[in-house]
Amino acid sequence: MESIDKFFKIREMGSSYKNEILGGLTTFSSIIYVLVVNPTILSAAGLPFGSVMVATILVTALSTCLMGLLANYPFAIAPGLGVSAFFTYSIVLKQGIVWQNAMLAVFFVGVFLLFFTLIKIRRKILMSIPNSLFKGIACGIGLFLIFVGFEQIGMIKASHGSIIQMGSFMNIRVLIAFVSFAVIVLMLYFKLQYAFIAVILANWILALILKMSVFKGVVALPPSLFPTFLKLNFSFIKEPDFFKILFSLFLIGIFDSTAGLFLLLKQSGREGDIHDEKHMEKALLPDSISSSLGPLLGTTTLAVHIESASGISAGAKTGFSSIIVALLFLFCLFFYPLFSSIPNFATTSVLMVLGCYMVMQIKSMKWNDFADVVSFFVTTITMPLTFSIYHGFAFGFISYTVLKVITGKYKHIPIVCWVFSALFAIELFVFR
Repeated sequence: MESIDKFFKIREMGSSYKNEILGGLTTFSSIIYVLVVNPTILSAAGLPFGSVMVATILVTALSTCLMGLLANYPFAIAPGLGVSAFFTYSIVLKQGIVWQNAMLAVFFVGVFLLFFTLIKIRRKILMSIPNSLFKGIACGIGLFLIFVGFEQIGMIKASHGSIIQMGSFMNIRVLIAFVSFAVIVLMLYFKLQYAFIAVILANWILALILKMSVFKGVVALPPSLFPTFLKLNFSFIKEPDFFKILFSLFLIGIFDSTAGLFLLLKQSGREGDIHDEKHMEKALLPDSISSSLGPLLGTTTLAVHIESASGISAGAKTGFSSIIVALLFLFCLFFYPLFSSIPNFATTSVLMVLGCYMVMQIKSMKWNDFADVVSFFVTTITMPLTFSIYHGFAFGFISYTVLKVITGKYKHIPIVCWVFSALFAIELFVFR
């Protein structure tokens, strides 16, 4: 025990085994919903629920364990739901790209994230993105998730006359989703960290009572990974769509994977580590390793989840808490029947609340620069209106660069913005 304490600096950080274990349990209860929501989203793209669930558990456990061992942070890492939603609804369902092709692009994104982390420029890229675009990306992805949630429950649907139209409020799925949404918000207001998983389970029980779901049991051996393991179609690399998808997934991945880390460092009183290259490289390595492994198993890139803040509030201060979270996730491998019998509409309210969380980034937006404000709104609005996170990135970066030039502030434009804007402009106006 003394060696564990020395390795994780538990007493040195002012913590204890009790606090670390309690913090790990709290973080786990806050993030376990990912085991249901991520497979539910990706199964809509044609991936088997069971295989995705196993892949989600394995990469979550690995990356969270690495976060504890390498960086000694009490942060949990799991597949980013923004990336999963974009993968399913924007790439596979909207563009008609089969998931094996799209997963190849996700794999290369993971490889690039790992490469840029190892050569120590990933942090520099993220730090170079202007605050207005950073906030706009978060809000845009949030609105995209809310839009997806509305579509899942039939709240909105396609219309030939007005593009989209309102669905029926008398639909039982709509009623369950909105009541669940209100319950989650109320529980989070009273700081009940298990709100997400509690509401998902409550919806599942209600679905069983209403015969909208079938009980499949509780415990069983884990499903096979074979249906998704190494199912990458490398011939897709010759198609023009591959590079467009790769570029958009890379931008989402580099943002999604790091935004939570920055926020948690601020909340845990370690904001100074953001500017410490040594600390940041150790913290960025776990998710980049797992993001390159995840697509080989059958899931999308990973991200540090902001729900880890609940464990920090419960007393977690070191990576030992992350080890606890990783072990608890591995234990979930044997609960496939329980998770697989939860209907997709039971998780919709969680998706919408997460979207609202991301939209809350607007409260820290600075409104004193014309170019910043316009590019923020262009980025935010374009994502849900075009049902494409890629186009939100494209028009956001281009509008920011153009407006800064017009207003005579071109010297303030980071090199990253010049490069991304040029690439987006070439794709939109030359190769389209």
